[in-house]
Amino acid sequence: MSRDKYIYWLGAIFLCLVLIKYLFVPSVFSPVYYSIELVSLIVFVGLIFFVSKQFMLKKNCKGDQLQMLVDELQNENSRLKEQVHVLEQEKNNKKAFYSAKEKMLIDLRKVHNDNNDVASGFFELIKKHVELVAGISYLQCEEEGCYKPVQSYGLDEEWNVEKLIIGEGIHGQAVVEKRAIEITDIPEDYLEASSGSGAAQPAYIYLLPFIKEEEKGLLIEVASFKKLGLDIIWNEFLDNLDIEEN
Repeated sequence: MSRDKYIYWLGAIFLCLVLIKYLFVPSVFSPVYYSIELVSLIVFVGLIFFVSKQFMLKKNCKGDQLQMLVDELQNENSRLKEQVHVLEQEKNNKKAFYSAKEKMLIDLRKVHNDNNDVASGFFELIKKHVELVAGISYLQCEEEGCYKPVQSYGLDEEWNVEKLIIGEGIHGQAVVEKRAIEITDIPEDYLEASSGSGAAQPAYIYLLPFIKEEEKGLLIEVASFKKLGLDIIWNEFLDNLDIEEN
């Protein structure tokens, strides 16, 4: 039992004793007696008011604390739901990616085996499978050490695409290493893709080399507003070809 309740019951007992004493005292009292009784009654009422006030304050404080706890639990529940949603979205994205990757690998092998014009075949296949905003296909020049643009998509007609020099820049690095590269740190005004709302700079660029000794070298540059994972797919395609040839 709390201290406030002790005070409450003490006041109640005091009042009961005051009332009981009337059974054992004369019916006529002096003015001093009535003064003392009035003071006692005021003290008792004050005690009742004090205890009630303290009780209400504690009740309100407990109510506020309970509401704060409820709000915290609701916020935590919302945060956990958001995390679950993000994890489920990531899981679905991974499933969709691996499914699309298998389909694209099959089609890439078909183009490699059946299409004499692999440069155009690969380029058209990529446009079919992924959502790209711009693309350039480079083919090895007759003279040694350079690649020239032979096909483009999503670029303004006025955009001037220059030849690539083997070993120079990140494009030349992709050709030398024969490995696909994903670029996210894109310089301003490097490449702008035209759309219905105007020109915009892509967020991702993929460099996809296809270098075979018996064929002219090929480099496909693909730009997109979202992550496509083309570097993963392309390198797996190249690794599978090396395994088959060996």
